Amino acid sequence: MLVIFNSLVYAKEYINIYDEINKFFNSSFINDISYNNYPKMNTFENEEEFIFEFALVNVDKKDIKVSITDKNILKISGKHKELTKKQKDNIIIQERFNGVFNRSISLPQTIDNNSIKVKYENGILKITIKKDQEKIKNKERFIKIN
Repeated sequence: MLVIFNSLVYAKEYINIYDEINKFFNSSFINDISYNNYPKMNTFENEEEFIFEFALVNVDKKDIKVSITDKNILKISGKHKELTKKQKDNIIIQERFNGVFNRSISLPQTIDNNSIKVKYENGILKITIKKDQEKIKNKERFIKIN
């Protein structure tokens, strides 16, 4: 958004309001309940597999955990590196959160739990899960009515 002011008085008032709004939305209360506390995700699907890509900037590979439950819930958790004191002292705008994150995704029953591949490169966590073609074929079962 581009805002042009003809008067410094209006500009100063706008900046003060903007700062207060930012402080509110950057407060720990809002960040704790906000949707921003989990990694952003892109999901793709083709005939053979599901692909999930998570943006995990500033996260060490050793701090990421990926699991799948027996109910086909994919769970991703981890921790972003904390900002250094120097970074905290000099920050102007902070849109990425720091700290612990968790994300759970309910997967269809037609996946092959034994074919999960996980790769982490350049801040992107990529999870590929093959579809179980047998489960897809047998997805619907008709039951005889007596």
